[in-house]
This record gives sequence, structure tokens and C-alpha cells, in this order.
Amino acid sequence: MPVSLLPNDEPIPPMQPGRMNLYSTADIKRWGVEQFLDAVCLKEPLPMPDFNFTDEENAAMDEILRQERAESNARNGIQ
Repeated sequence: MPVSLLPNDEPIPPMQPGRMNLYSTADIKRWGVEQFLDAVCLKEPLPMPDFNFTDEENAAMDEILRQERAESNARNGIQ
């Protein structure tokens, strides 16, 4: 990804895949949030990988998620 330049020619360092990318809040505020997000964020959604789960495996995972959500809601007083 190329380095984006702001109107004052200050570069916004690009994201580096596979590495921890840290930006200070002061830098982001100086650059402007929208310009920062335009420079570092993906423009299209990430493709969902096909894990080749069977219908039965998907149903089992859906049931586990339903149970975990119900337990979490009960712990947090959500009905």
C-alpha cells in the first residue's frame, strides 16, 4: 500500500500486514480521522474463507453459540 500524503505533505505510514501497527491518537487527530481511515483501511470486505464444515457441524456450532449467548445474557441481566 503506498504512503498517503496529507495536504501538508505529511505521510501517513501504511498498514503492514502481519505486523503490529500502532498509531498515536495525536497523529490521527492531526491527520484527520477520515483521511487516516481512507489511508489505512481496506476498501472492500475481507473474503470469508470456506472451512468446509458439514451442515451438521454448522448446526452444532450454531447451537453452541446460542447457548453461550443465552448464558452471557443471563449473567448480564439481559432477557
